[in-house]
Amino acid sequence: MDRKKFSENALSLKKCQKIYSLLFWTYALSCIPYACVVIIYAFIRGIIVTDITYLVRGSLLVLAIFCAGLVSIYKKELKFTWIPVAVAIISVFVSGFDDTFMIFFGISVVSSVLLTVTHKKYRFLETQDGFPYFNERFEGQKNGLQNYVNNNPYQQNIERYRNSSGKMDDI
Repeated sequence: MDRKKFSENALSLKKCQKIYSLLFWTYALSCIPYACVVIIYAFIRGIIVTDITYLVRGSLLVLAIFCAGLVSIYKKELKFTWIPVAVAIISVFVSGFDDTFMIFFGISVVSSVLLTVTHKKYRFLETQDGFPYFNERFEGQKNGLQNYVNNNPYQQNIERYRNSSGKMDDI
């Protein structure tokens, strides 16, 4: 593999890692403060039977969106990517539409689309030579070790002695 391909793949991997970290902080900075405010608000007002749905939607479902987003980012698999959107849709059906909660639905949809594209790119990069370093030196060392294992001079001498007939004519 040539140097240009290694540099392109390394650049793509850095972009994938930046998107993963951006989405992590997006989830963290949007979901956790909202859930904390809802829990504090519920305790200040006192948990009344009518506020249970608000508490469940505000804290548990938002934290479920956050955890599902983190699992999707950590596992780097497409099957976990759309779980935050599903949790947001379920919460809308459970407790109705709310302007603040629609923000989380929008964040979930946008991040799921970004994660789908990023996961596909990351899976492609995993199949390329030189992953995860994309450095010629590391790839050369890996190939050199494999060549040494295949062409070990000590092992070749042993095989040559074993295969020799043992007659004086060979000398």
